[in-house]
Amino acid sequence: MGEVKSVASNLMQMLDRAQKEAQSLAGIVDELQSYLEEESQTIIEGSLDRLSSRIRSEAAKITWGSVVVLVSPEGRVTVDKTYSDEDSDPWLKRLKSQDFYILRPGSFSAFIKSLKSEVAEGNLISAIEFLRENR
Repeated sequence: MGEVKSVASNLMQMLDRAQKEAQSLAGIVDELQSYLEEESQTIIEGSLDRLSSRIRSEAAKITWGSVVVLVSPEGRVTVDKTYSDEDSDPWLKRLKSQDFYILRPGSFSAFIKSLKSEVAEGNLISAIEFLRENR
């Protein structure tokens, strides 16, 4: 009977150690997941900042006309110029009819800020897709 008690005691000690190890691993996995989520958000926000800087740089090169930022239905961003407003320029009207967004540089910055807000809330997909179109 003493041998059974010894084996049972050893088994209980093994189970206790295994349980503590499992709890420790679960904690490590939680920490890793939090780190990866934060790091993903940081990388995406940095990429959005770089894209915004690139667009501002391209816009600054335009010295004649009015700068417009065009966002295609797929999310591809280009910078161009126009010599009239959106409502009277036939080219811009045609682009609008093809579901392009036509933004001024300040509006584009606000658009980037809204994407960064979504990222901060954990909604990464739209920002990732947008960045993928503009790599």
